[in-house]
Amino acid sequence: MRAPPWRCVALAAAAGATVVLVYFSPHLFGLSKHPLPNALIFSVAGAGAALAAATASALPRYREAVVRVLAATAFVYLSWRLGILWVDWLATLPLSPSQEYWLYKGPGEGAIGVLPSAIMVLLGGRFLFGMTIRQQWNGRLAFAWRDLLYGGGVGIAMSAFAIACAALAGAGRVSWEPNWSSHGVNMFSNLYEEILARGLLLQIARRGGGNGFAMIWTGIIFGSMHGLTWLALSFALVTWIIAWVVLRAGSLWAGWVFHQVIDVLVDSWLH
Repeated sequence: MRAPPWRCVALAAAAGATVVLVYFSPHLFGLSKHPLPNALIFSVAGAGAALAAATASALPRYREAVVRVLAATAFVYLSWRLGILWVDWLATLPLSPSQEYWLYKGPGEGAIGVLPSAIMVLLGGRFLFGMTIRQQWNGRLAFAWRDLLYGGGVGIAMSAFAIACAALAGAGRVSWEPNWSSHGVNMFSNLYEEILARGLLLQIARRGGGNGFAMIWTGIIFGSMHGLTWLALSFALVTWIIAWVVLRAGSLWAGWVFHQVIDVLVDSWLH
């Protein structure tokens, strides 16, 4: 008798999650900028795993949804980290410092550092999870004014709020000092990050647990991609708004616009 599909996916998700947990273990890889306590990291991970297992066991109707969300999460993580091999190869090329910055040393690993990972997620979503690129893009591939309205409008509002709070708290220096090379690189890397955090993963999560769960879950994953630090935890708590922008506008492009706007304004004004 053929095993139910969810069992096969569960096995793949468990294997992928194990690899991810080992990779991110603070005992094997150093963490910077005030790392989270080891006990907290493993407590949260263990509690999450136990909650997922309990939900799948007690509520069989949610079993497939839980497994698909965990499988998609593991797949996105592994695709992202396998990009290290690509970046390591780029580092062997005879490039000038400027070329290195633009290609893989700039913000978000440059203009092409995460490109293979983004392509892997798009193709994996299509052939492993049965979701077209249009669906991963939240239904609309063409850029539209709605993307500028929601992504730009909310991005400007959030940037103004962040800068004002920093200024009132005396945290840093507020002055217009843009780094256009950095912002140019971000035009590429921000799109790749949106594909990883709010493409396939957002769509799988919303189908499994609804829009609210999907916004929170992708925020957590996006935050963890910035390291297991208190700063990353703060990202996880606020970046759910990007998923809301994507869902509201109806396209991943809105998330990219938001991401670009907030990076340009906050990075240019706050030092």
